[in-house]
Order: sequence, then C-alpha cells, then structure tokens
Amino acid sequence: MACMFLPLHWLVSTLRASCEGAGRRDSTRTDPAELLRFGVAPSAEWTVGSKSGYPLTGTFIGMETITVPAGTFPDCLKFEVCKRYDETTRETWTLWLARNTGMIREEKVLVNHGETRERMRNVLRTVER
Repeated sequence: MACMFLPLHWLVSTLRASCEGAGRRDSTRTDPAELLRFGVAPSAEWTVGSKSGYPLTGTFIGMETITVPAGTFPDCLKFEVCKRYDETTRETWTLWLARNTGMIREEKVLVNHGETRERMRNVLRTVER
C-alpha cells in the first residue's frame, strides 16, 4: 500500500528551514524519532530540544478516527509538535498517523504575538492499494 502525502521528514526539514531562515543555524540533529514517541500515554509531553534557542516539544494527544478525501481511518495517532519563540509566538504542527498508511493529515498554525497569522492543512487525497 503506497500513500501519496508529505513524508514525515518534510516536517523535520521545515523545522530546520524555519530556524535557518530566521538567521539561526540549528546544529542539533532532529530525527523524526525524536519528534514523535510511540507507546506513551495520552497527554504525554517531551522536550526535543534545540540549540537554535527555540525549544521544541512533542505531545501525544491521543487517538481519533479521521476522515479525509482518501477515506476514514480509525484509531489514528494524534501528535503535536510545538516550536515556541516566546510567550506569545509559536508554530504548532498537528499530525495524524494511520496504521499501515502513515501521515494522513497535518496542520500547521503560526501564532505571532497572540494572533493567528497562518493556518495550513494537508490531507491524504488518495491511497494506492
């Protein structure tokens, strides 16, 4: 089964690019395995860390049934990765992973000085079986 969607390494490269684009070189290695943790209880939170000066945290939100154009996927793992610039500015990525398929939905929200400035959503459109 192949899915046509952005791979998880896209999130990692996006996080790196946003650090470098802000004039900061992130010298830490950020693996997808560090961003997401499996086998943890809902609401579990961990710090991924960053030498760019902006902390990254991961949270396992829980499990949900998600419907996207490619179909309905039960028991999706829902994760949140947050990059906090200061108390009122942050980027948050929310990811839904389906068993035997991978990432089926991804949302990014940029909050700047307490105001939502950008909201992006990608969803799985097709699944090749």
